[in-house]
Amino acid sequence: KNHLSDYEYSLLGSETIQGRDAYILESFPTAKRAPKTSYGMGKIWVDKKTHIALQSESYDRKGKLVKTFYSRGLAQKDGVWYAEMLIVVNHKNNRMSMMQTQKAAFNMKIIEGLFQTRALEDTSYRDTKMGAIRSKAE
Repeated sequence: KNHLSDYEYSLLGSETIQGRDAYILESFPTAKRAPKTSYGMGKIWVDKKTHIALQSESYDRKGKLVKTFYSRGLAQKDGVWYAEMLIVVNHKNNRMSMMQTQKAAFNMKIIEGLFQTRALEDTSYRDTKMGAIRSKAE
């Protein structure tokens, strides 16, 4: 789990990417975080309007590009911007993964019971509580 405080950030400038105006940020793990990660540097293009990461690159400690993440199909629902698709290219093994949002719901009330152990252990309970949430996601 990464936290903003685990990295030091620098603003490199701006650039148009995917036809959108974006900030270019560079990140390096802090001295405390560095021993816990295999990554040495990150570069991210953040859309100035939506603040979504349009593209990011992860480098190993030797400065070699390891992974590139691409966000595609920006959409807005209930006042929240999100990417409908995330593509990850692993440059080490020449593989690619694609994740696409099928349904999305935002600003919903979540039943407190879903954050209890019972929701993990009792399938019937969990499905009953999740039914109301799933029906609202389009």
